[in-house]
Amino acid sequence: MSAHGIQTGSRFGLALAAFLLTSCGRAPSFDILGSFFPAWLVCLALGLLLTVAARWLLLRLHIVIALQF
Repeated sequence: MSAHGIQTGSRFGLALAAFLLTSCGRAPSFDILGSFFPAWLVCLALGLLLTVAARWLLLRLHIVIALQF
């Protein structure tokens, strides 16, 4: 291995270590009516609501979706 390959590998290793050892400044959360909820919980609720809305719209427009397995 050449000196250039070793230097590139050590730079990559240093960048990877810096990325993995860095932490969040604060937990990703949303303040809803004075209570803090984690971001993944808000995304889950939003995804569920959008799924129900899409299903309702497809039924209302009489669009049939058939998945072939």
